[in-house]
Amino acid sequence: MEEKKAAIHALDDLQFREFTVAQFQEGRDEFLKLHEALAANTEITKKVAESTAEIVDAFAVAKKGLNFFSFIGRWLNKIARWAIPIITVYAVFWAIAHGQWPKIGGE
Repeated sequence: MEEKKAAIHALDDLQFREFTVAQFQEGRDEFLKLHEALAANTEITKKVAESTAEIVDAFAVAKKGLNFFSFIGRWLNKIARWAIPIITVYAVFWAIAHGQWPKIGGE
């Protein structure tokens, strides 16, 4: 560290100006590189956000479809639980009325 201070103190006015300009230029170049990297990262983040939004929309549509089918399934289940015993009793009475006894066990 002392060598750098000694080297800086030994510079004349023109050398010091060139040294400071070079340091500022290096800092500027580093800043521009970081700015470009940040801009590229921002673009990637925007693309990820857009595709994530599309995925969320797809899941929302799928959820609506699943809700619809589960509603239909519950509705059909209720109808079947109500209608099957009535249909069975009606079928038995119809078979007896027409002289055909219900077949049990595939006889």
